[in-house]
Amino acid sequence: MPEIDKYIIEQYFSTPNSYWREDEYYTLNPLRLDKNIGSFHISASKGCYIDHATSEGGSIIDLFVNKGFTKKEACRIVYGESFPQSLESNIFYYDEWYDENLKFLGLRLVRNRNVTENKQFIWQHSKDNGATWEKGKNGIQPTLYNLHKVVPSKIVFFCEGEGNAECVQNICIHSDYSATTSGGAESWTNKIEAQSISFLKDKTVYIFPDNDDAGSKFSQKVLKSLRKAKIDSYIVELPGLKELAIIKNGKLISEKQDVKNWIESGKSFEDLISACNIEKQKSEEFENSDSSLTWKNIKKLTIGMDKFTALDLVFEHIYKKRYNVVLNRAEIRKLDSEEWLPVTDRLFLTIWKEINQNLNDSIGLIKKDILEASMESISGNDYDPFIDWTQNIPVIEVKEGEESELEKFLSYFVLEKPEQSHLFQKVIRRWLVATYSLLAKRTKHNEICPVLSGKQGIGKNRFLDKLFETIPREYFYTGAIQADNKDSRKRVATMAVIHLDEFDSTTGKSDTSSLKSLITSKEFTDRLPYGRLDTQLERRCSFIASINTDTSILMDDSGNRRFPTFRLKSIMLNELLLLDTVKIWGEIKFITEIIQEPTTFSEEEVRMFEEINEEFRKIEAFEEYVDEFFSNKQDVNFDTKEILGASEIIDQIESETVKRLLTIDKVGKIMKKKGFFQMREKGVRKYLIYKKSKIDNSLQQKLESKHSREIKSLESNCQMGLAI
Repeated sequence: MPEIDKYIIEQYFSTPNSYWREDEYYTLNPLRLDKNIGSFHISASKGCYIDHATSEGGSIIDLFVNKGFTKKEACRIVYGESFPQSLESNIFYYDEWYDENLKFLGLRLVRNRNVTENKQFIWQHSKDNGATWEKGKNGIQPTLYNLHKVVPSKIVFFCEGEGNAECVQNICIHSDYSATTSGGAESWTNKIEAQSISFLKDKTVYIFPDNDDAGSKFSQKVLKSLRKAKIDSYIVELPGLKELAIIKNGKLISEKQDVKNWIESGKSFEDLISACNIEKQKSEEFENSDSSLTWKNIKKLTIGMDKFTALDLVFEHIYKKRYNVVLNRAEIRKLDSEEWLPVTDRLFLTIWKEINQNLNDSIGLIKKDILEASMESISGNDYDPFIDWTQNIPVIEVKEGEESELEKFLSYFVLEKPEQSHLFQKVIRRWLVATYSLLAKRTKHNEICPVLSGKQGIGKNRFLDKLFETIPREYFYTGAIQADNKDSRKRVATMAVIHLDEFDSTTGKSDTSSLKSLITSKEFTDRLPYGRLDTQLERRCSFIASINTDTSILMDDSGNRRFPTFRLKSIMLNELLLLDTVKIWGEIKFITEIIQEPTTFSEEEVRMFEEINEEFRKIEAFEEYVDEFFSNKQDVNFDTKEILGASEIIDQIESETVKRLLTIDKVGKIMKKKGFFQMREKGVRKYLIYKKSKIDNSLQQKLESKHSREIKSLESNCQMGLAI
């Protein structure tokens, strides 16, 4: 706006003692009774007045109108003869508003510039189909601009402001194309959003933002809403728009350029379509590209997406996620890294922060529970490390005359009883087949736990480390387990192998029974840490045990077939460590999948287990008592015949401490095992017994002494209230 001539201000508003302070003229306020100069001044550069005493202000034109001039006369005085004509030439009328039935709404928006050249917008309505116009909307609500051309079109150009929309519409050469707007940068309300979605369905929409922050935010809002409604939509960066030089208020500015400026710079409809096609092609290339996208690309693609879909895109191009079905946890790796990491609290917060820093403008703030749900959801790749391991093993067939890596491996174990070598090799081979089958999900159980007895230092741990060297260590556990413990059940579901390296510390009566239950189990139901519901945990691990002592370790009176035990003299460790374990497992894979060798044992093989286990079986006090004082047949020493029930047999025992170790069920099991003839009298099971005619009381004392540890353990359990 041109500066007002100071002479004109002095000529019309001078009073005694008026004065200039730079471009501000201090005088009395002509709009009120003003006696003191100092609070009121007129600005020559801004064309306005301010009264600090009343906190009022306005245009200098208002001061002339107060003196009796019309606005047009005032403008001629202040700005010259041509100024009103320039104002008239800057008036625009926008009246292309129609309802959903494409009926003219009788509504128009008048845009002009006031005397300070600022835009003014005035709504008008018509009651006679546009013949005359009155001020205001009269309750009429505008829809999308140019709706009568939008509805039949296939491609819509969405602009900021009616002027831009009309400019684009004027160059559209076919009815398949139309231009529209919801208004200015602040016009995208919930109501207009809902209307726009209903009108723009099944169309392709290209959005042209003005080159400023407000325009960028407006276009992002529109795109987000349309994409959320599954409308094919794109923001178009018009080539060269930002470099256009435009003049506003007599000044050259480097922003706020719009599609109208771009077209008026000499661009054609073909140029517009070309820019749109390029933007669509770039977007499709991003979506279909096999290469990873940058955060900038993803930000552009995710505008309007729901948060879960956007996060899936992040976990495809920035991170890779998988769900470890064995460990029941999400795992993440950066695209440029090969290392998979469990999602710890620290890593989770790092990812959460990075995603929000990069995508907050396109999809809004991602809450932690949304990110957690995306990581844990089934939309990621399920990863089974055991299946992965078995699939990477080559199938190796050993043909006649070829060396077998598996046979060499089995031959490197030297037993104290060489006659047991064949059975040992069969047991370990069958155990390896079952181990592979469990990991490959070809079977649901590995029913034995081989026990290797041998002096310390012969390599019982090292040979297992070698055998399973290709399985990550986090799936291999060495140590004792508490068989009835929840954490132990979790280990059974998450380990490939559990090595009980101190087996004699896990073979109490109740421990052995619980361990047998674990070995024969197929699945468990437990609630994982922080879990809301119980989870079905599938048993995947195989057990193997070792001991350093020669003590008796098996004490289950119902049988120890699950624990075939062998005493090792040595392991040819130097030779064993040179073996190729990939070949060993390759042969096992061939045996399992091609030959389909069974993982179970025959009754005859089980009987052989019981025989070799006898020397490792821990004899209970009552069993020794029976051997010493009872017989199942008559002879010189056992000549007193009696028929007794289990409770009566217990009464026969003089040692109270031995009695305390017994239950009726335990007596019945041992009597049956020892081959005593059974009969029933009045529904009670009884046994035919031949008692020793001469009883040496010192033998009972000796028996108590021998089993003192067992008796003390029982007494301790009784004091703690534990069941026998």
